[in-house]
Amino acid sequence: MATSTPALDGTLGGAPRVIWPTWVLADTLDPWLVRDQYGLAGAIQLTGTFAATTVVLQGSIDGTNYFQLKDLSNSNISWTAAGLFEFTTSCTHLKLVATGGAASAMVARTTAFVVGR
Repeated sequence: MATSTPALDGTLGGAPRVIWPTWVLADTLDPWLVRDQYGLAGAIQLTGTFAATTVVLQGSIDGTNYFQLKDLSNSNISWTAAGLFEFTTSCTHLKLVATGGAASAMVARTTAFVVGR
């Protein structure tokens, strides 16, 4: 079991791009600490092999208590296959949580936020 820590990976159109490196279900996914923001609009994309795995995006304002985030149409941000969601939030901590499937089954190849204020 490894730890996947999100990192700033340059910018796209002037907006920061944050990625979690390749990971599997058994890995620990560290949260991304949103800095210098007063609310953000963003998009998050996941690709890879899901194999009965569900991945959700959670947010927190204290880094301890996390809750599932919703997209712009008020639907839970949740993947069972590759996809992209747009969202807004004022949370200071964002993280991915993966459940289901075999520990080594789910492999996310690209996990990226593009965020702007």
